[in-house]
Amino acid sequence: MDKNFPVRKIAENQVENELCSIGFDSSYLDIAKNKFIGNLFKISHLTPVQATILKQTALSCGTDCAVHRDVLTQNIEYSDVILFATNSQIKEIIKKLSPQPFKLNILAQNLETAAQDTFSKFTIRNKIFNSEKTYIMGILNCTPNSFSDGGEFFNENNALKRFNDIITQGADIVDIGAESTAPFNDAISADEEINRLKDVLKKCREQNTDIPISIDTRNALTAKLALDLDADIINDVSGFIYDKKMAEIVANANAYAILTFDDEINSEKTIDETVKGLLKRIELGEKAGLSPEKIIIDPGLGFRKTFEQNFEIIKRADEICSLGFPVLYGLSRKSFVQKITGLKPKETLCANISLASYLAQKGVRILRVHDVLEHKIAFRALDKVLYD
Repeated sequence: MDKNFPVRKIAENQVENELCSIGFDSSYLDIAKNKFIGNLFKISHLTPVQATILKQTALSCGTDCAVHRDVLTQNIEYSDVILFATNSQIKEIIKKLSPQPFKLNILAQNLETAAQDTFSKFTIRNKIFNSEKTYIMGILNCTPNSFSDGGEFFNENNALKRFNDIITQGADIVDIGAESTAPFNDAISADEEINRLKDVLKKCREQNTDIPISIDTRNALTAKLALDLDADIINDVSGFIYDKKMAEIVANANAYAILTFDDEINSEKTIDETVKGLLKRIELGEKAGLSPEKIIIDPGLGFRKTFEQNFEIIKRADEICSLGFPVLYGLSRKSFVQKITGLKPKETLCANISLASYLAQKGVRILRVHDVLEHKIAFRALDKVLYD
């Protein structure tokens, strides 16, 4: 999706809040919130001219869109808008916008992506990933200070056993990390991270040449080494922000990237800020030459988010999915899950599976988990209901 005019779907139960957020005329709010039913799209950063043309186009197709109250007088530089339409109306709006000036052809493309609400299937090694299955990423922490498993797999032999167990239990991807990014842990050097990782990665790949391997790192030097050792994916929790060379390293290797939005959100507009942050990271990748088809996005649960923001990102996961990229969520054993259960990290499995199942129904296709076997069993049953 082009960063100009980002488009996402919104849920009907969010329409009143979203109408208020765009500066819609409050005197018409009670009528409008009952009128805006069906497919709802929030489109950001339109000029008054662009917003006016979109509104006229919507009206010509038998529907409408809400704009900032000052669009008509042009006393505002930009407006977000809320568009509602049936599937057939969206197709007609896209058709009419495509030849329009003022970059509205880009808006048409973004609308089409959001309306499809899915992504093109992709293949890593011999593994095909599509939008009609829930995939499991198993976690292997080669660290002495992981928040969840306390250095249990820091020993090389234990790490290799964990790697094989993850595969046997049915993981679709193995994610190997050598630095704990929990808030209370200090960053380590790339040299230290490489020292922890390289021998384990070599032996893991020697033992299994089929499983897609992801490397959880923020460091470009670590990523380069890992890709040279036949890793497939770089899972950068900073989304190409921490190390400015990372995007180029991944693009040059034609590898896949998982881009996480790890920023603190100061605004109450949790989803708006998350989408904006993800699109910024996608842009960094594309500028470095990384194909959009190689990008997976992660909204960053637990990364400098408040308790309420984490649950907002879970509840509205379908809005993240409407950006048109494969979406990964990592909620396994996170502190906000512990907070609602009052349990220790390893005791939160039932809550993790419950939340992960909700996310799968919302369109999240990859779940990063510690408890691979239990999630695999749960999703085998859930996928039968959702997709067979």
